[in-house]
Amino acid sequence: PGRGTLKRLDIRGDYLRHLSAYREGIRGVKAVVDCSDGMASLYIHELARGLEPEMVTMYDTPDGRFPHHPPNPLVEANLADLKERTLREKADLGICFDGDADRVMFVDEGGRFISPDLIIGLLGLAFFRHRREDHRGEVVSYDVRSSRGVVEYLAELGAEPVMCPVGHSFAKRLLRERDGIFGGELAGHYYFREHFYCDSALMAALLVLGILAREGRPLSELVAGIRRYHSSGELNFHVEDKDRILAGVRQAYRDGTLNELDGIRIDYPDWWFNVRKSNTEPLLRLVLEAASARELERRTAELKALFRSLDPSIAEE
Repeated sequence: PGRGTLKRLDIRGDYLRHLSAYREGIRGVKAVVDCSDGMASLYIHELARGLEPEMVTMYDTPDGRFPHHPPNPLVEANLADLKERTLREKADLGICFDGDADRVMFVDEGGRFISPDLIIGLLGLAFFRHRREDHRGEVVSYDVRSSRGVVEYLAELGAEPVMCPVGHSFAKRLLRERDGIFGGELAGHYYFREHFYCDSALMAALLVLGILAREGRPLSELVAGIRRYHSSGELNFHVEDKDRILAGVRQAYRDGTLNELDGIRIDYPDWWFNVRKSNTEPLLRLVLEAASARELERRTAELKALFRSLDPSIAEE
């Protein structure tokens, strides 16, 4: 066989130039950024340079031991330092990246965690309100766990919301096949046509900063228009026979509107739930949403009781 050649290509500069376009218009927004001792540390200082007021960064030296907190911002306990720093700095928001910087979470000016699916709706402002181009009717993807409020909000902005199974491979494929403008997941992944239909947490963070700058309103106020329902978040259960649980749930709620795009999603006028097998762990995952906190509490207890009746050995994480 012939001898191959090795060529080293440093694309860091190209990537930073690609992202720098999304800095335009960001002014007057103070952000605290937690890099989780991970890969966002390699880019955040260049992206923040020259922004006014200056971005406050923390845990911004890569360290694979992750000495400050586990690098998963979807676990709210891992955001404790960011919440405290956001309040202490009187910042407009806090931003936390995961270890490899493909996911991002946000807290508002009061240090309150924002469910990542709500950010899908918020990003709609960048594309359907702030752009000069008319993007009405273009597809925005959301995963099967996302709030009904997100779907309603996006439709009001002029988007065509399209539901997607959970998982980045499904999200990227759907966005590419439908030529969607962007999409997102409850896990904190956000995908963009302008990023080759792939996810970029850094791009998402810059877009959120730009939205705050242009809207001139607190993040909590903007999100309040999207957070229209009460959500359980994702509940996880260790169970031996997942198929038995799914079959029992399908039978018990057969009067609802069934969607089997990913596990079982059943919708009713005032509430819905999704139960599915985890793609990555030996777990059954449950998400519920309801029009009132009381209804959410009642339906959550009802489903947990059904799970236990179908498999007494089930254990909630």
